[in-house]
Amino acid sequence: MGLIRMTKWRTLVLATVGFNFSFLIWFSFAPFTGPMADEFGLSLAEIGVLASAAIWLAPFGRILTGWLSDKFGAPAVFAIVLTYVGVFSIASAFAQSYAVFFVERLIVATAGITFVIGIQHVSEWFDEEQLGTAEGIYAGIGNAGAAGGALVLPRVFGSGWSGPLFDANWRAAFFYTGCVSVVLAVVYYTLGEAAKTDEKRRATADSASFKGWFYTATRYGTVVLALAYVMTFGLELSMNGWLATYYREGFSTDNLVLAS
Repeated sequence: MGLIRMTKWRTLVLATVGFNFSFLIWFSFAPFTGPMADEFGLSLAEIGVLASAAIWLAPFGRILTGWLSDKFGAPAVFAIVLTYVGVFSIASAFAQSYAVFFVERLIVATAGITFVIGIQHVSEWFDEEQLGTAEGIYAGIGNAGAAGGALVLPRVFGSGWSGPLFDANWRAAFFYTGCVSVVLAVVYYTLGEAAKTDEKRRATADSASFKGWFYTATRYGTVVLALAYVMTFGLELSMNGWLATYYREGFSTDNLVLAS
């Protein structure tokens, strides 16, 4: 019992760290829209499209990865997502064409799908009397990654940045956060265990069928909660992607503490 208790809390820490960083890299572009716009010659409207693109793939991606996590286990799926997100973040640091950059950042933005992977992972370890608390910790601390990016990245990679690989601060930020993402993928895959028992893992995998998915997706409660989620979390995502630009353009300030 002691080993299981230790492992479930380790799982919660691992999932929370992974999710927090995923949100950081998801919205890592937000503090740097000014220098990116200058380099690629973007209008304010084009910056808006780039900001909105951060959530284009998230709805379908979360539906798919929720099922994949049930079928193949959260550690494997989380590691795969962190790996390709990191690779494309690194690639975006070297982009010379805006079209290439846009596609690469669109793929990086799928980091947001890790929310459901971590939720599934935590639920495989915690009993129902602790599950709400555990998932509250996971989601609360994890979501703070978006604000953390706005606070931390511009201070680490400031306007006067001059590093060994890049003179542009946003390129350095995308490169190094991508490297961290790949390292975190290895850590997650190495340390993560899909469920607290083999029996639970097999039961979850066996239940991951299209029939079961369709039944869940068409229940009244699922539909209503999905619509409510659009109006609440959707607004939060909009603010995460746009507030830094809003303060800069609307008030001629780069005070990203306010934006975060």
